Amino acid sequence: MLSAVLPTILVMSALFAAVLVYLTSDSRFRQLTTRAGMAVGALLGILLYGYGYAACYGFSLSTVLRALIALARMFIGINDYAAISEAPLLRHPAVQALFWAVHFFACYSAASAAVLRLGDRFTARLRLRLMRHRPLLVIYGVNAQSLLYGQGMTGKGRLVLFADEAVSGKDAEAIRAMGAVPDVSPDANGPGPGLLRKAGIRPGRRHVDLAVLKEDARSNLTYAGCFLDLARRAGLRPEQLTLLSRGLGQEAGKLQEAGFGSVWDFDPYDLTARIAVRENPPWDTLRFDETGRAAEDFGAVIVGFGRMGRAMLTQLILNGQFEGSTFRADVFTHNAQRGWPNADPLLTAYDIRLHDADADSEAFYAFLKERGPALHYIALCTGSERENAALAADIGAWLSEYGLRAALVQVARDCLMGGDGRIRNIWAGDIPDIRRMDAMAMAVNSRYHSGEAGTPEEKWQRCDSFSRFSCRAAADFAPALLRAAGKSALEALAGPWPPAPEILEHLAMTEHLRWCAFHRVMGYARMPDDVLSARAKLRMEELAREGRSGIRVTRDSAQRLHACLIPWEELDALSARVASLSDLTPDYKAMDRDNVLAIPDILRAAAAQKEERRHDRLSV
Repeated sequence: MLSAVLPTILVMSALFAAVLVYLTSDSRFRQLTTRAGMAVGALLGILLYGYGYAACYGFSLSTVLRALIALARMFIGINDYAAISEAPLLRHPAVQALFWAVHFFACYSAASAAVLRLGDRFTARLRLRLMRHRPLLVIYGVNAQSLLYGQGMTGKGRLVLFADEAVSGKDAEAIRAMGAVPDVSPDANGPGPGLLRKAGIRPGRRHVDLAVLKEDARSNLTYAGCFLDLARRAGLRPEQLTLLSRGLGQEAGKLQEAGFGSVWDFDPYDLTARIAVRENPPWDTLRFDETGRAAEDFGAVIVGFGRMGRAMLTQLILNGQFEGSTFRADVFTHNAQRGWPNADPLLTAYDIRLHDADADSEAFYAFLKERGPALHYIALCTGSERENAALAADIGAWLSEYGLRAALVQVARDCLMGGDGRIRNIWAGDIPDIRRMDAMAMAVNSRYHSGEAGTPEEKWQRCDSFSRFSCRAAADFAPALLRAAGKSALEALAGPWPPAPEILEHLAMTEHLRWCAFHRVMGYARMPDDVLSARAKLRMEELAREGRSGIRVTRDSAQRLHACLIPWEELDALSARVASLSDLTPDYKAMDRDNVLAIPDILRAAAAQKEERRHDRLSV
């Protein structure tokens, strides 16, 4: 007898555990299996009870009614086995096992349907407990964008918890359907004190991402600050915490200084433009020679110059600078000057021309006819997806007729046209994922600080907000350097990298152009010689007085000045001048070369993140 007890208990325990795990799974899967289970249970129940009652009592109306009642009772856990046990087939052990299996699945599918209908809190708590080994993502603000973002992140093995002051029944069901957990904050001031405890977050290695995604920046700032206080009281370390914020601006940098290990603040227009340029890279429209130099100039057109158009132009400036090439952008829209003051330094630093005309005007097509062969990129940013699509059809037909090859990119806030011709929302894809993005930026920063002790993650913790933005921009540009060198990522990893000294030099020149573009976009100007000399003097005085100095001679962050915003050919002279004025012995050209040499490190960081995401998906 004892030999039968243990296997019975073990099998029961395994089945019950499987049921609990199933209850925490994606409710879309549960909906499908529940419907299938009820249908199969009903069909087999009809066969079993129909046969059993007919075999035991013959055919009559009362027999049919009794069988139907027994069928209904089966779904609430009651069986009528005693009434039909004398039926010949039910005496066989295999049929008996089938009988009880049908009852189990019928009862279970009914219970699962009840859970789906009621949104049982027990299921949410159970999911939190069973997924405590996974990284936690808390999304503050329930809206269309955050729901799309959360759905994508649950597929990466994250435990996703949505927090808001109020969550509608429809949104709560959508959250549960994606395998996430809804959490209603007790008030509008921040997370409840039990939020981290419920998710099993303690000091250690488990990572916590916070995404504050409400349209109201003030609410995002309040929640992020309260969340940080809660995390600090729980003893979490900065390297455990990352913040994805929407519209916080300079306040995001203060939150990073206060204790978030990594912070990425974004504007929806800038984010959309960044992804549009990443998926439609300017460098893919250019030809390069065998030495890594561009073989032609880069010409772009921006149609529409609202916030989306300005964001696209900024991204093209950041990613359209190549050694051997000049950059030109033509902007078409009425009253373009309202969106870009004459005093903006970018208008003098780069060839940007404003045209007071629409894209369906004769002036626009006259321009295309004149400049068409020199154009590589046309970005449609009218603010309307429908108007973008109509213009794309007309302009695309015109380009085809004349055999021109400019990339035609349609962009609106949160949306861009994919290669298959379908408009997709950026929140439904792989972006934004701060951990993946920063893994590549960390590799760039680590090369900048190669002489310092610590891991790339530890160096990243010591990195200021501006430098992090700079590293992210450098990581984004890595595919451009590969394209210029004529190498794939696999070839660069296999080595040698770079393939030849001449290519390294030209790639470093391109990297310097990119670096200059980034600083100009961020509002920096060239540092005057007298300011450089004064800063070097202050550094030496501080060094003599205190034995060390934190003054950066070539960069004045407060005044947004940098001495390295000069042509490549002048960098050696600047290095020699800084060495003559201070205790420093810089080689500014070598810094650009180091960014190029860091490409394999960036690629390895990206590959490691890809493998981690694959592992996370497999473990879901």
